[in-house]
Amino acid sequence: MVDHPSRAGSLTLVGGLAALDFVNTTSGRGSAVMLEHFQTPEDVLTWAEHAGVMPPEGAQPLKDRLPGEAGRAFLRRVVELREALHRAGA
Repeated sequence: MVDHPSRAGSLTLVGGLAALDFVNTTSGRGSAVMLEHFQTPEDVLTWAEHAGVMPPEGAQPLKDRLPGEAGRAFLRRVVELREALHRAGA
């Protein structure tokens, strides 16, 4: 996986459905240049705002609750869900 800044808030939304765009929150999956755009819990919420599935006023209270282990667990579960959806679609 390549180390890079997250583009979660600027990814092109091309799937036509939020679930498909969610699955597309990595670039180059399966290659040496895979880019993970959910690097932090905040990246997930930034993407959710960008994709229109969460209003900005809904994200801030969650961002305040995500430091530490709760945030790491949230991020882990989000990535696990995304990868399960990718496997189901593949």
